[in-house]
Amino acid sequence: MSENDGLPKVVVIGVGAAEDNRAKLRGCGDSPVLLQRAFEVAESFAAHSTPTAVIVGADGTVRSGLAMGEAEIRRLLSASIKSSGNES
Repeated sequence: MSENDGLPKVVVIGVGAAEDNRAKLRGCGDSPVLLQRAFEVAESFAAHSTPTAVIVGADGTVRSGLAMGEAEIRRLLSASIKSSGNES
């Protein structure tokens, strides 16, 4: 399987300095940080608050609706892990 053993890979998309965005994730694993110039990615998903998450498949297709806020994001990731058959 993949280096994540089939688990979702978290990728952060933010604005500003990469290190500032990484600092927000300390203690949450090693997630890549992608930077947008303004808010073009957020606007394309109609994501108007942070944090917001969406599941995107390896083929680039959007596989979920938006999850806004920590609790919804945790539910989204939990459901994704369960559907992949990798829950512990």
